[in-house]
Amino acid sequence: MIAKKIYWYFIGFFGGVALLFWELDDIVGIHRDEAIFGLLAEMILEGVRPLTGIFNNYTSPVHSYMLAVCVWFFGNSVWSLRCLGPVFTLITIIAIFDIIRQHCVIRARWTAGLLLTFPPVVMLSRLCGEVFVLNPFFFFGTIWIYVKLCNNAKKYVRITGWILSGFVLSFGIWNHVIFLPSAVSLVICYALFRWPGLRRFLIHGMFCLIGFSIGLIPRFVSMLALGMDLFPQKPSIPPASLKTALLNLLYTLSGDGLYARFSGGSILPFVWGIPAILAIFATIFLVSKHDKTEKKMFWGIITFIAINFAGIWQITPFGSVGSRIWLIIAWVLPVFLGFCKTNANRGLWRVLGGIVILINLTLLAANYYIPNSRSNGVIEPSVYVGGKTDNTWDYYDHRQITEALLQSDAEYIFISNINVFTFYYLTPEDQRHRIKLLWPVILGGGGNTPEKEKLYGQITYKGQMPKTALFVFYNTDKDYLAHFIQQPFYNMTVQAKDIAVPGFLIYRLK
Repeated sequence: MIAKKIYWYFIGFFGGVALLFWELDDIVGIHRDEAIFGLLAEMILEGVRPLTGIFNNYTSPVHSYMLAVCVWFFGNSVWSLRCLGPVFTLITIIAIFDIIRQHCVIRARWTAGLLLTFPPVVMLSRLCGEVFVLNPFFFFGTIWIYVKLCNNAKKYVRITGWILSGFVLSFGIWNHVIFLPSAVSLVICYALFRWPGLRRFLIHGMFCLIGFSIGLIPRFVSMLALGMDLFPQKPSIPPASLKTALLNLLYTLSGDGLYARFSGGSILPFVWGIPAILAIFATIFLVSKHDKTEKKMFWGIITFIAINFAGIWQITPFGSVGSRIWLIIAWVLPVFLGFCKTNANRGLWRVLGGIVILINLTLLAANYYIPNSRSNGVIEPSVYVGGKTDNTWDYYDHRQITEALLQSDAEYIFISNINVFTFYYLTPEDQRHRIKLLWPVILGGGGNTPEKEKLYGQITYKGQMPKTALFVFYNTDKDYLAHFIQQPFYNMTVQAKDIAVPGFLIYRLK
């Protein structure tokens, strides 16, 4: 019996490894933010020591230093940039399994299976970014510390646990400010559903605050060294409407918003399947018998999701609304579904759990793995991602177009939009001086760091018009094309018919 259980654990683990690592560098083209992380990792290996995230003062450089180690060890590649996501995802799921098995090992197994196959968790974990890699790790790491240390019978272990909890929460906020609503929501839910009494709450809070303060030290140091504000200013752009935020969350949880950006849309749409699954699982749980602790946990998870959603919605400007801001909720949802399963009605739960996992795998295969393994992606300026539209060219595989451009004899290659960083990263170092941004650069937003100024300087062209040059546009980018036509040097250009790459318009000087 034990051998059979271990067998299934191995099947689940290596199945998760396959889902997370399969064609990690080929499924979905590299996003410009991933390219920027790669460029910062290169700077670190060259001796630069950043104190913040490369483009802002509300993220930490910890993830970039970790990437530098990966690039140094595995070589500079898209795989090296993305490998941390699957690794930390597996570690976090193991921690979640360990947390839940303290109460019910059956729930722990189902939760792990649901997490390993849940489309947004799988897809976002395969991208390079401090949010995707570390935020779930810090969030569930805090809960793991609470379960394993803060409830320990030994006093010194409990004190250590509360200090560590505060430290990890603080570090998570430093990692990316979008973690703040999750941290606040977690503390509120602890107070509402795990109230230990006023005296203990104050004692626990004191030790937690000590750890939180220690976690703030790196941020204090970096902000003082760079002369920046300790806390980012409130965005001048108002948040999205409640309807937009809810729809964007729904499209994230179903995966449809991500499928739209990665491959242009869903072959099998499932946006309204998520509410249906939630309703079925929650209804069965509510009509079943449960003790007081289980009921508290049930409503505690729902309350956390509601408070976290409200906090994220309020601190996120409209233009920044997207799948990554709902990452923690995307992780909590499979945990909630796994928690709803009980020892009673085992046959029913096995059927329901199996159906959900089968749906997850089918959606991933039909909407993500198969479409993106057959093409470089699509180039569209506008796809619906839930409550708003976004582009698809950020995730287009730019390796083919970059290779074609570099084979030309043009002295400089001007890229029309901010994806210049993708082209720049994919270009061999000895030819990067040729890649430039077509339009003047305006620094701003999130604070200027030395690394940001250096990188912008590398892609900025200063001087007279070169003798030979290429001008690269996405063929659906009507705004930049219209602006290009109005330039005084436009009449000196002609379309480059010899460089034909689908999705792009390329001009050269006559």
